[in-house]
Amino acid sequence: MARVINPKGTIEKILSASEKLFLEKGFEKTSTQSIMDASGISKGTIFHHFTSKEDILAAVMSRQFDKAERRLREWLAEMEGLSAREKIAAVFDRTFDDDNASAIIMLAIEFQSPHMIVANLQDCVSRTAPIIAGLIREGARDGSITTDFPDECAQVFLMLYNIWCDPVTLKCDAETLRGRMAFVQHSMKLWGVDVVSDGFIAKYLKFAEKLCSGGTVGENNG
Repeated sequence: MARVINPKGTIEKILSASEKLFLEKGFEKTSTQSIMDASGISKGTIFHHFTSKEDILAAVMSRQFDKAERRLREWLAEMEGLSAREKIAAVFDRTFDDDNASAIIMLAIEFQSPHMIVANLQDCVSRTAPIIAGLIREGARDGSITTDFPDECAQVFLMLYNIWCDPVTLKCDAETLRGRMAFVQHSMKLWGVDVVSDGFIAKYLKFAEKLCSGGTVGENNG
């Protein structure tokens, strides 16, 4: 009897093994051989499905973003009865308590390239921003948020947070990062979308510091 080949199962094994190795060893220190050993998949089969190790990482990130979107919708389903402003603030505060969200950030920091930065930003704007914008519209209806620009507020927040406040993409020390986050918080308030809490900022700064040695989040780049 001919052996049944399951491409989806094979890809899942490759991605699961690669994700674990990327997080444990880092992207650069993860070899093709280690992915082969961990997944039990041959080199030929791996590169039948993926063109390079970078391609594997992109697929891992895409899968993580799928998980993040599902988790976000699950969180919102649990928040019935809260105002839209409370929902958005709660989602932000939960971000760094969630293992999947932390994994996405760690993977993105581990491998920085113009292509990956743009891909991550596009994903945020096309997938996450519409959900946040929908909540902002809900807030305009329930009175907890006051803005005429729900889409723009959601998109600008995510771009500032994911690019300007990313200490790897735009290197900075802890004090500079704290100032950037405070500016984002202040700006959102001025725009009528007061959803960035002090608790969220504290969790983000702690997470950024944990990723870097010496208590800084990068070389000060002004």
